Amino acid sequence: MNFFITLTEEALQEEIEAFLFYEDEQVGLGERFLKEVEDALQKVCEHPTHYSFSDETKTIRDISLIKFPFVIIFEIKSDRIEVYHVHHTKKELK
Repeated sequence: MNFFITLTEEALQEEIEAFLFYEDEQVGLGERFLKEVEDALQKVCEHPTHYSFSDETKTIRDISLIKFPFVIIFEIKSDRIEVYHVHHTKKELK
């Protein structure tokens, strides 16, 4: 089954803020961050049930990025994947 990915406004904002931070640190680093997010989302699309639950209700899942301290928090909803956060693991989730 092919899944369509949607990002909440909050997830999109978190992704943009991280991109700007990394790009400010080193030119090209923000682009590498975005590429890793894109690769992770592709993996989620291919095998969404492969990733563990991160909540007690067993609906929310996450995937960790490899080179950046971020997790992508998502939920499978019939034919789409809703991304709620692109979350820095050192920050408290709102």
